[in-house]
Amino acid sequence: MTTYNPDIQYLKIAIDSIVKQNYVQTELIIVDDHSENSREIENITKNYRSVRYFKNETNNGTYKSRNKAIDLCKYSIITFQDDDDISHPDRLYYQCKELEKTGASIVAVSHIRFNEQGRVQIDSGCKIKSDGPVTMLFNKSIFDKIGKFSEVRSRGDVEFRSRSIRILGKDAFVQQEIPLYFSKGSMNNLSSIFEYGIDYPKLALQRKIIEVKNDE
Repeated sequence: MTTYNPDIQYLKIAIDSIVKQNYVQTELIIVDDHSENSREIENITKNYRSVRYFKNETNNGTYKSRNKAIDLCKYSIITFQDDDDISHPDRLYYQCKELEKTGASIVAVSHIRFNEQGRVQIDSGCKIKSDGPVTMLFNKSIFDKIGKFSEVRSRGDVEFRSRSIRILGKDAFVQQEIPLYFSKGSMNNLSSIFEYGIDYPKLALQRKIIEVKNDE
């Protein structure tokens, strides 16, 4: 998990959703990308035996921080979690079983977005459920074949997914439709603008219409 100036309440929920996973033993590495509230973040992590906290000396961006976390990881199976999202308690168990069953190199699950009021948000293409590249789970040995994440500011997980399919073949990546990951959606942050690009005004309007109808 990488984090930068997180909402502490959401961060704690995100951490809980990983350390309290069913049936699997986890190690959660948090790389703090030089946050202004670093002391609060570190204090929270001290409450968890399975959480290891590291702070960058400068702000390096999500994917450079993610590569640092990969280097620090002691386990052979790796996945990711954003600092304001929630994983279903069975997410990691399910993905590990699917990785073994399918023989794929990478297994991802779908995600659903919620706004701050707890309402489901539509995603691009007017869908409720969408693919969740952040949920990719794989063996650490994959980096020997395709390299680590490109150290860009946005959409590095999508580039990594495309590169893995290009190098390993389309059967190497399995996208499961089951939604086991829940995102805190917003159209006001930089990552959302990067993600939706030209469709941003249209998607924002569609979400607003749905919210108005829900309030009627």
